[in-house]
Amino acid sequence: QRFYIVYQDEDDLLSFEGFHELHSSHWKIEQYHRVIKQVCHIEKFQVRRSKLILNHIFSALMAYVEIQKNQFEGIFENVYHWQKKLFRPMIKNFIDDFILDKNHLLPQRVYK
Repeated sequence: QRFYIVYQDEDDLLSFEGFHELHSSHWKIEQYHRVIKQVCHIEKFQVRRSKLILNHIFSALMAYVEIQKNQFEGIFENVYHWQKKLFRPMIKNFIDDFILDKNHLLPQRVYK
């Protein structure tokens, strides 16, 4: 359970509707941060040059916009279920394609 304290001047008390609107805005910001970090991977990059960092941030933000558009259009409801359904087959296909003709990379047992 969470509790928030909102300070207002004595003359201008916050109504329940106003508090509810403020709380809803706060929750939307929390959801934004969670999705942009966990789904769009905005923090995970291995580049040093500023232009490449900016490209990564821009790409993550564009991915977030696309996710929001797809949710709004009803293509999916839960972004985490969508991510799982999208990436598992993609990763499996990549591994299956990559491993073809790569048996020589596997550890070989040498008999003497």
